[in-house]
Amino acid sequence: MQVLKSRDDSTRMSANKEFLDRLENALGAEDALLYPFDSLPNIGRLSPPDKSFRIFCWNVPVEDGTYFYYCLIQCYDKKKKKMKVLRLVDNTVEEKTPTENKVLRKDKWFGELYYEMIPVKNKKKIVYTLLGWRGCNRMITQKVIDVLSFSGNWEPQFGAPVFKIEPGGKRRIVFNYSAQSAMSLKYHDSQKQVIFDHLSPSSPNLKEQYQYYGPDFTYDAFILEKGKWNYKSNVDARNASDSPVYNPE
Repeated sequence: MQVLKSRDDSTRMSANKEFLDRLENALGAEDALLYPFDSLPNIGRLSPPDKSFRIFCWNVPVEDGTYFYYCLIQCYDKKKKKMKVLRLVDNTVEEKTPTENKVLRKDKWFGELYYEMIPVKNKKKIVYTLLGWRGCNRMITQKVIDVLSFSGNWEPQFGAPVFKIEPGGKRRIVFNYSAQSAMSLKYHDSQKQVIFDHLSPSSPNLKEQYQYYGPDFTYDAFILEKGKWNYKSNVDARNASDSPVYNPE
């Protein structure tokens, strides 16, 4: 993709703007849901089993070691009988660390690359748990468990009080760790669990200095029960035998 091949930030961002506009127009075409768009390099694509919508997300690295994130959601508006394309706006320039209890709209999106979608029935509504990766800078990487839901007119919102973890509940889970490390965060359908590396600092006196955090060879999990994700520490990951999914790391 020309965006990634460009040598300087201004050329890279200009190429990305052109690509973003073209993709948005293509996704809004009348028969666009029938087209797979599987030839796009470096673009993440997710959809639920019923194919009711699709997510396209990618990032653009810049020279200071940070990234800009982009996402389009494609769906079909049955009331207006036309394709609808929603452009999410990355808010992480203004807000570096998201509040784990905040609900975010499409114009205040916490930019990341989604790599797995888990449909969950919450009361009478289907919401979508998303696993994502976010490169922050040269020192810190994040992984995120978020929740996507839609209003009746396909307006998206991110974050929901479905995580049962002390103290109190949370609307999303954000993991911070060293950019030199790799963290496993995977959903195992057979056990209805999201299993992940427990992160610890390399030394006790480095607590909350996340550039020194990494896996400590123990595992924790969120277990799906009645539409909620219940936290459990120190689980046995050896029984998690589901096939691995795409992981940006």
